[in-house]
Amino acid sequence: MQYPSIRIEGSILSGDIIDAIEQGEKGFQKAKDFGLEPTSKVKDEIANAWADARDQWRIYRRKVDNLKEGKTGTTETRNFWMIPFLGLLGYQPDLARKGEGVVSLANVLGSNSFDLLIAVPAGVLIAGTLAFQFDIAMPLVVFLGLATVLLFVQIRTGLVLSKPESISLLVLYGVFIVWMILEQVDVMSILPEEVPGPAE
Repeated sequence: MQYPSIRIEGSILSGDIIDAIEQGEKGFQKAKDFGLEPTSKVKDEIANAWADARDQWRIYRRKVDNLKEGKTGTTETRNFWMIPFLGLLGYQPDLARKGEGVVSLANVLGSNSFDLLIAVPAGVLIAGTLAFQFDIAMPLVVFLGLATVLLFVQIRTGLVLSKPESISLLVLYGVFIVWMILEQVDVMSILPEEVPGPAE
């Protein structure tokens, strides 16, 4: 492996896998896989995102350094770091004021329903077809279904989500991310590697 700054512990990731990723031999590493223009370079986009994150961090640090004594900096952390940082990662947080938990939950569920029932069918009507592979979609759909059931079980009384329950949902999302990473580096193979194109 040609990266002396990377230290590998355990056997999940090997030097050969990292070399294969560097050489572009692993799947889903092209610009189009990240929603970029085919002529874009993924490494350049990563460098740009990293530079933007560092700039935002410097802005945040200046705000925190100028806080008055006794201030916690919660608002500054949210407005000048967490929201911009999540935006760089492609997320759009749905924030609710105190006492507006029901409104926030309704917005989240409504957004997901819109994506599934409006955005996808509308895209098919515009594009004309959609390649759908059952053995790729079903594990993801099952995971989404389990996460949804878990959420509703936890908020079944008064739509109240406690801190331990919130942590459990975050852990579940972490499991999902680890699963996707292991799929990408060929440690797991629940999902097929090749996605078929639309039928002619």
